[in-house]
Amino acid sequence: MLIERTPYNVPYKPYYKETIEFFIWRETMFPEENKPAEFHFQLVDFLEKPNKHKSVSATRGGSKSTTIGIYWLSRLAWRGIKKGFKKPISFVLYTMDTATKVKSHFERLEYNIIESTYKNYIDITKRVISKDGCILELTFKDTGRTFTIAGLAMGQNIRSLNIKNKRPEVIICDDIENRDNTQDEEQRKKVADWFYKDVEPAGIIGVTEYIFIGTPLHKQALLIKQQESKKWLACKFPLCEDIKNVKGPEEIISCWEDRFPPNIIWEMYQNAKADKQLTSFMQEYMLSLDVEEESIFELTLPKYNPNLRTTIAKRTRRYLSIDLAVSEKSTAHYTAIAVIGVNWQMKKFLLDGNFGRWGIDDILENLFNMAIRWNIDGLIMEQVAFQKAYKYIIEQKMAEKGLFFEILTFNKTRENKKIEVFKAFATEVNDGKFVVPDYSEYDFRHQTIVDIRTKEFLDELIENEMPFVTETAIYAEYDDLLDAVAQTTQVQLESGSIDDSEINEYESDTIEYKNPYI
Repeated sequence: MLIERTPYNVPYKPYYKETIEFFIWRETMFPEENKPAEFHFQLVDFLEKPNKHKSVSATRGGSKSTTIGIYWLSRLAWRGIKKGFKKPISFVLYTMDTATKVKSHFERLEYNIIESTYKNYIDITKRVISKDGCILELTFKDTGRTFTIAGLAMGQNIRSLNIKNKRPEVIICDDIENRDNTQDEEQRKKVADWFYKDVEPAGIIGVTEYIFIGTPLHKQALLIKQQESKKWLACKFPLCEDIKNVKGPEEIISCWEDRFPPNIIWEMYQNAKADKQLTSFMQEYMLSLDVEEESIFELTLPKYNPNLRTTIAKRTRRYLSIDLAVSEKSTAHYTAIAVIGVNWQMKKFLLDGNFGRWGIDDILENLFNMAIRWNIDGLIMEQVAFQKAYKYIIEQKMAEKGLFFEILTFNKTRENKKIEVFKAFATEVNDGKFVVPDYSEYDFRHQTIVDIRTKEFLDELIENEMPFVTETAIYAEYDDLLDAVAQTTQVQLESGSIDDSEINEYESDTIEYKNPYI
């Protein structure tokens, strides 16, 4: 649940006395020349709330990792108590996106401890700092009380984490989603699975507090889901109050004037517009996922009369391209199937399209119904781990049905990662080589099931997926349909052998096209 923060130009009075004590304590232990940001008081006050699930979205450069992962964490160790806990706290787990960052953060944490007044009160009685994991055990000299801080990276084994027969009472996830691990659905799912299946179960049921901090990078980001969840309490701290509707730096209200004066923010904004990086700026600094830059796709596509679909099909090589997502859950990605006809000029015609959240039986039924309907020459699918098993199942089904076609597979590499595949397809689209049925003046009194599903496929593709791919990033919530059509660029396709240039666009076509094997 997203709660409102106090505007940056309104003086903020902390709700909890512990927040005021924190800043006095910080100035005593870790004196700095820089003043705390205006929003840091709200941030620490938010952390003091007793809720067990807290989510913080904050601007890049806002010193959120330092404030939370160095100072607030050191203060928590010092106190050993926190609102919402009936017993003292002695074990915190801190996670980040990479092992290198975790190691670097713990080296910095250790440095801040031993180079400050803090060192006079504690001994570091255990120290492990490596890319395999980090541990700092602090022992307070006056009482002998110990406090353990462990660090692990995204993907490392957390569920078995147990120190002195204890599980962590506080788990902090700091920017575990990054540009590299959220490029496509498979990577995003891997991060989400690690959090839900490893991180959350690592805590103590009903006791452990989870603090999630970062910057949302896509519409399915964990931070976005937390803002929409009643389980989580969420708050957002952008760079400034507004940027799109201001006329100059004099109207900008900064979250931290010492580090980000209004004139600097205005310059950053203007540079982002000039460099066509406005979407990234709005995302990383203003926490907005609206796409501000143009799509790489020209969305005015060449069209053909749907009544000529079968005639076009008979004059092309037909390929069925499938992007698999085997799940019937309402929140799952789609399985998308596209039938593409390739003519003698290597133009690609969208003949049929279908998508849904299906189990394996429904996937096979839809796949083979469309394969039979269009007498396909080949099936295109990505060669990833779970799809290899389905390739075998499809081959078995082909033998059962007496229907045989070539299965064309490809692997994604650094050179052909998803956004590069989309760019390759955008070149074809923008050159007028991707032709779609024209339903603008179609008489739907005579529509077929193919018309119904293909129109739905086309609407989803053009309205919800293609517009949200820019030169630098993919912002669509789902891109499964685009995957299905774009991956046709990743395999060698054969062209149709018949010149279709003389097809009369007004020619009626009602010839039923059946598979010769049936």
